[in-house]
Amino acid sequence: MTAALNHTSRPGQNDQIKAQHETRSRSLVAALLNGNIAGATRIVAELGPILEVSPYLIFFPERPLPSVPMVGLVRDGRGTVRSGMRDGWYFGGHREHRHWSRLQPEFSGSRFENCCRFWVWCYERLEAWGVPTFRLEDLYAPSEERERFCAELGIQPFKGTLPRRNRDLAGKIRFRALGVEQTRDFSEWSPAEQKAFREIAGPTMDNFYPGWRRAEPPG
Repeated sequence: MTAALNHTSRPGQNDQIKAQHETRSRSLVAALLNGNIAGATRIVAELGPILEVSPYLIFFPERPLPSVPMVGLVRDGRGTVRSGMRDGWYFGGHREHRHWSRLQPEFSGSRFENCCRFWVWCYERLEAWGVPTFRLEDLYAPSEERERFCAELGIQPFKGTLPRRNRDLAGKIRFRALGVEQTRDFSEWSPAEQKAFREIAGPTMDNFYPGWRRAEPPG
C-alpha cells in the first residue's frame, strides 16, 4: 500500500506526495508505552506533509491530529487472526520487552481468542473516532471504492494492482523459530476455534463482510 501511495498528488496539482511506512516507529512506540501522549502526538505532527501508513496510531487514547485526514483499512478477520498468531500477537515472552505488542489491550482468554478480540477492538475504536474505514480487498485493483478511498485522503487515485500478500517474512520466521503457537487457515481451524471466532468477531465481520458465514475467506 505504501509503495502504491508514494508519489501520488493532490487533485489539480503537480506536486508529488511522499508516502512512508511506520516512520519513527521506535520513538512513537516508546512514547506511547511511557504514556507520553503529548510527545507521541508531536512525533506524528513532525512527520511533515506526507502520507503516513502506521498501525500504531490506533493506540492513541483519542484520535490524533483530528484536523488531518485519516482512514482505516480493514482486512478479513480470519486472515488477520491467522497472521496475528503467526506474527506473535499476545505471545507472553515477547510482551515482556519494550515491544509494540505491549500496547495491545489485555483480554482474558486464550491467545487465539485474544487475537480475535484485538481485531474487533481496532475497528470499534476507529468507529468511535468517526474514521472512514475501507476493506483492503476492495483496493487491490482500480475501482470506485479505491477512488472514494483516495478522495478521503485528498489525493489522486493511484494506478496498478496491489500485491495480495505481505512480503515481509522476518517477523513470521522469528516467531516460528521461537516456537510460537501458529494457527492454520480458517478451514483447518478446530470447531472450538471457529465457534470462538464467530462469537467474538462475528458481528464485526457481518458489518464489513456481509455473507462471510457462507463463503470461504479470500486467499
